[in-house]
Amino acid sequence: MNSLLRTNENLSIELGKKNATIERLESSLDSLQRELRELKNRVADQTKTPKINRQLSATVKQVYSSLADNEMFKLTEHFMSPHNISTKRNIMHILKEDNTSYTDRELSDHIRTKYTNDRRRDKEMANHSSTASKKRKMNARRHSAFNSRVAVANRKNMHIETIKNLTPYDMSDHESDGDDHFIVKKPTWRSEEIEQALQQLDSFAPLVRKRVVGSPSKREAL
Repeated sequence: MNSLLRTNENLSIELGKKNATIERLESSLDSLQRELRELKNRVADQTKTPKINRQLSATVKQVYSSLADNEMFKLTEHFMSPHNISTKRNIMHILKEDNTSYTDRELSDHIRTKYTNDRRRDKEMANHSSTASKKRKMNARRHSAFNSRVAVANRKNMHIETIKNLTPYDMSDHESDGDDHFIVKKPTWRSEEIEQALQQLDSFAPLVRKRVVGSPSKREAL
């Protein structure tokens, strides 16, 4: 009988300990859930597009334009890079010296917007420059191919009338693919007769690079 009572007493103690452990875990879980909600709210605030104050935006641009070249943002680097953080702090310091009534958060948001816009504009200009350079090179290659074929036609006295009816625009696009060959994209409007004539003319001209036939050119006939 005494043994049974002791067993029940031990079970009660163990049950009490487990209940206490469960209560602690539940309390910790509640605390973690609160922290998670707060963290989500902070992340949402940081990723939310800030409202643009035109006056503040103009002031930030004015202050930024007054910086020395080596003090401006390095647009190839992340906004949080050491140099760009230094630039941001410098701008905020200048703005605060003017007794601005804006909060640090408002200043930071508008400075970051300035950086983001400049970085996007810089990428767009680089892409545009790259596309324009590619077009210039392809146009130069068409003129070179045309002049070479005209020279062969005159020298060999062949397909002269065919060449007279063509222009550099009628030549294939030659896209560089490494140092050893071009990808040739033929215009879709050239007839088989013209193709054969150009191939015969090319047979008398030494190739500087190997040519590989690619997909047809997307250019439209003039």
